[in-house]
Amino acid sequence: MVKRIINFVIAGFIAVIVLTVHGAGIPQLINYQGILLDTEGDPITGNRSIEFLLYDVETEGVAVWSETQDVTIADGLFNVLLGSVTPIPYQVFDSTEVYLALKVASDEEMAPRKQLVSVGYAFHANRADNLGGSSASDYLQTVNLVPPADGNINLVEGNNIIIIPDDAANTITIGIDLMLPEIISSIEGVSNDGGNVDLVEGSNVTITPNDAANTITISAAGGTGGDDLGNHTATQNIVLNGNWISNDGGSEGISVSNTGFVGIFGSPLSPYELSVSGDINSTGTVYGDYLFARNGFIKTGTPSSSIAFGDIVATTNLRADNEVIAAGNVRSTAGYIKAGNPVITHNAGDIVASDDVLADDDVQAADDVQAGGMVTAGGDVLSYGRIRTGIPLAAGASGDIASTDDVFADDLIQGNGDGDTFGYLGGASYGVFGRHESSSNYGYLGSSSYGVYSSGNCHVSGTLSKTAGSFRIDHPLDPANKYLQHSFVESPDMMNIYNGNVILDAAGEAVVELPEWFGVLNQDFRYQLTAIGAPGPNLYIAEKITNNLFKISGGEAGMEVSWFVTGIRHDPYADANRIQVEVEKKDKEVGKYQHPEVYGLPVEMRTDYDMMNAKGDLD
Repeated sequence: MVKRIINFVIAGFIAVIVLTVHGAGIPQLINYQGILLDTEGDPITGNRSIEFLLYDVETEGVAVWSETQDVTIADGLFNVLLGSVTPIPYQVFDSTEVYLALKVASDEEMAPRKQLVSVGYAFHANRADNLGGSSASDYLQTVNLVPPADGNINLVEGNNIIIIPDDAANTITIGIDLMLPEIISSIEGVSNDGGNVDLVEGSNVTITPNDAANTITISAAGGTGGDDLGNHTATQNIVLNGNWISNDGGSEGISVSNTGFVGIFGSPLSPYELSVSGDINSTGTVYGDYLFARNGFIKTGTPSSSIAFGDIVATTNLRADNEVIAAGNVRSTAGYIKAGNPVITHNAGDIVASDDVLADDDVQAADDVQAGGMVTAGGDVLSYGRIRTGIPLAAGASGDIASTDDVFADDLIQGNGDGDTFGYLGGASYGVFGRHESSSNYGYLGSSSYGVYSSGNCHVSGTLSKTAGSFRIDHPLDPANKYLQHSFVESPDMMNIYNGNVILDAAGEAVVELPEWFGVLNQDFRYQLTAIGAPGPNLYIAEKITNNLFKISGGEAGMEVSWFVTGIRHDPYADANRIQVEVEKKDKEVGKYQHPEVYGLPVEMRTDYDMMNAKGDLD
């Protein structure tokens, strides 16, 4: 195993750090000779893979150059040309100290490193480094030329200056051949003025001399043709094909994806052709396939009502070929909001859609709200005209809510019908579908004589709470002129009532059979027996209800007995929703009355006064 070099010799050292001058090549090579011995001190013969490394420090550090050669060794001696595999950059010798190191095969780097030093005449090259003690600015400020007899000016190359003419482009390139990019890339005009060579500005090139700094700045003036994106002065940023073009490097402004989608103040939101995370303000018509208001609002004209983030508001017209979706309010005042291509006519103030009208907050219209599908709102649905969904069977009058599909709101639906018309005319699945979590608000508040009126059946899937209850039918004796009304039977319990008549057998007994679902539905039974036609002082319940049967005893044979049984519901819903007999009033209800007039108090003390007053039903 090779561990060290016993001796080495630098037989020749030629370091030329520039490229060709006039085609005369100076090799970027270093001739290096050395002796390689094994661990016993015997010379090595054969081929070895040797890595040569140059460092600018004596120990540690990172190599500034390296290459690996397959070296032939005879009796320990070898000779290589460093740089024959990887050229040695001239910058390696910018450092005042350069050290050579070797690594044989997979062995560790040999130590110590050997410093490379100059040969005698190489000291003369020091004058080339410092330009004879002068700076570069002392040279080639002006060129004084004497025109030859033929009137031409000849530029002559020097030792490290190359001149490349380009007749087609009418330019001359002057470069310094020191393996550096050309210092002067082109000169667009050359003229003779007093014997000097003048640099002349072109149509899109400016030349700025600085005598104090002894420099000349040549830069592009921009021009008037081509792409102007490089000269944009927008304070926000632009993205084209996913790349931001900006003057501050941020990621806001206008973004255009490579599929053509546009995002304003944020990245595009697929699959929407235009997505805006701020506000859209238009004094005319806004038209598009999709219109979304999320973090900002879409505003046309100057709405008289206040606006908030997420609102879509129009005082002129707002149209969408497809959906209008708002995280806040959808409002139409003087103009209309139109989605799709509704077959129904529309006027100023309408909200019209061939499919759904959807808002996370309010839907408010100065005239009609008309939808081919559903009208869905997270807040109020307010119309000073009519609200129509689907194709209502009845035309209705101004202020009506007419539906063949669903009208849904988490808060308030208002209809302003007057006279013989009603605030809501329903159909299809639900006449009225109201929902709200707060006990102080209502899913639906109607007008005229009834808060809610249903001309058909009405089903409540939850608990019905009422101030009083009754049934009303046409009076059986005078159905054309009178109603007959009865009050509901009230109980603090969720009570069911069952009754009937039974004839006692020869033993004065009877077994009453109840429906098979009776025991599943009821618990906590109560009994009452009444003899019919004669006293029955000894009547009693001989056996309580078991397996939906109970037994009566103690009567006379053939006696008729009327029985009355009550039970308390214990089905799953009843068990989970027991009636609270006494409940504390909450929030806005405290200090208010459902019917303050019966206590001699003013109408302002009504629990629902705020809603009723806003709707205009209270004087």
